[in-house]
Amino acid sequence: MDTTTTPPGTPAAGQARPQRGPGLSPQADRALERALTVAQFEVGRTDTKGGLLLALDTGIAGTGTAAAALGAIPSAALAPVAVGVLTLAAAAILALLAVMPRLRPAPEAPGSTWPAPDSHDGFLGWARCTNADELLRVLAEEHRPQSINRLSRLGERKYRLLAWSVRLNIATTAAALLALSDR
Repeated sequence: MDTTTTPPGTPAAGQARPQRGPGLSPQADRALERALTVAQFEVGRTDTKGGLLLALDTGIAGTGTAAAALGAIPSAALAPVAVGVLTLAAAAILALLAVMPRLRPAPEAPGSTWPAPDSHDGFLGWARCTNADELLRVLAEEHRPQSINRLSRLGERKYRLLAWSVRLNIATTAAALLALSDR
């Protein structure tokens, strides 16, 4: 089998992609395809935003560390600085949780966003396939609705973590401004 030209299940050039869902209209098939693309894109955006927040937090931490090392923090500003350090640490932790890979669900997580252990949805499910024939069979099955649902819930969770990280970064900035005003 020649796999160097196109992946299995990919239509040849000029051919339409076969309808994957049994009994789906072409409109429903296109809607599923669009929804899956949007869900994948949004999850990717959360990782980009999380990376930006971590870079911001690292810059703030570096600046604060340099100021402390130079003795540039007056004793009257120690309380706001301490608040700023705590909120910055919390913001960084939330951003890290948002971008952290999740390879399996937490055992205590009811309604987990991950497929069941016997599911073959997504790349984690494909890794469970024991041979190429099983993988081809799984790829021929319709998994887009489950993938859309799982990715949408994952994206929502990541966006919530990032929103709280941003709020804590705002609190960090307020604490830094308060510390500067005490000078």
